[in-house]
Amino acid sequence: MAKQTIELTVQIKNTERLRLKAMKVAGGTKGVTGVEFEKEQEDLTVKGEGVDVYALVKNLTNKVAKTVVVNVITVTPAVPE
Repeated sequence: MAKQTIELTVQIKNTERLRLKAMKVAGGTKGVTGVEFEKEQEDLTVKGEGVDVYALVKNLTNKVAKTVVVNVITVTPAVPE
């Protein structure tokens, strides 16, 4: 599996409760190994392997607030020669 870094924007109103809920929902998604939230902005960064981006966004939208995918970076391991 390739490692992924997914950058999302969760539209919340600077509420600590919703920030923690978003981090908990994202962390509970299959394949997620790390979650970071920018306090000043509404940016959520999720790291993991084999993360289903659609399921992640759907869960965050249903349980927390409207979520938009900003960027998905996939890092494939180098094949040794």
